[in-house]
Amino acid sequence: MREQIPHWLAPTTNDPDIARRQYTLNIALLGLAGTGFLLGIISVILWALGNPTAIIGALVGFGIQPFYLLAYWLGRYRRVRLASYFPIISVFLLITGGTYQMGLGHATLIGYAMVVLTASILIGTRCALIFTLLSTTTYLVSGVLQAAGMLPGAIPPEAT
Repeated sequence: MREQIPHWLAPTTNDPDIARRQYTLNIALLGLAGTGFLLGIISVILWALGNPTAIIGALVGFGIQPFYLLAYWLGRYRRVRLASYFPIISVFLLITGGTYQMGLGHATLIGYAMVVLTASILIGTRCALIFTLLSTTTYLVSGVLQAAGMLPGAIPPEAT
């Protein structure tokens, strides 16, 4: 298994720019897929121990994996720019969906910062600026809706 990971991460082209982008995308996908899978496993365990809402975490953690696999496959066939949008958009949508389910909190800010940073690394400055505007707007709208009582309050750290 340890011998296979460098092979999976290795670029499939001799063009140095595309190879660098492929490698960076593969590292990002490995990290995101690993943490998503871990979230799914932990959520299944919590669900089995009697926490009925933990099934949402399992569905998210396991449900995002096909999108990461599709991005990996596209990246292997030199569609790196298109493939790079999959993890960025999926994480943005998961953060936004989680905000509307569990309220606005510090994790939302960290998640949106992660989206902007990932967009900057994988695609470039223009994409990072677009996701900065999207994240800021979504965060502000969520804050207004939460203050108006239309969204739940943030879950305190003690509850988690």
